[in-house]
Amino acid sequence: MTLTNMGKTRRNSIGLVALACAVNLAGCAAILEAESQTILMNVTPEDAQCFGWRNERMVGVYHPLFQSMTVSKSTDELLITCNAYGYNTKRLRLMPSRPDWNDPATNSFDYLTGALIHYDGSIAIVMDKSDSLIAR
Repeated sequence: MTLTNMGKTRRNSIGLVALACAVNLAGCAAILEAESQTILMNVTPEDAQCFGWRNERMVGVYHPLFQSMTVSKSTDELLITCNAYGYNTKRLRLMPSRPDWNDPATNSFDYLTGALIHYDGSIAIVMDKSDSLIAR
């Protein structure tokens, strides 16, 4: 084998290794995307309309039949707003919880991918009656 052929073979090998690494990292990118989480909600009154907001974008809608809202996991806070006729608008901020490094089940891979970050799994929202209707 000549010296130029060895150089081409080495470059081809390096190219194949780089391609394999790129494909491997592309697979990791899918894992790094946030997963969704379902938050169970006990809302009073039952006919309230509730929406989840993050960074001024709607990310979830309350489903009264299932008494839940599904949102993507994030490191940002989640603002839940609820409206119902005859009631004052109710707002609730949920902060994401981060894993505790003292927990033996915590590992660095899950921490880095965001798999361990989540909001409270169950919340209760009780709306106050509007003053204009109470006076009647």
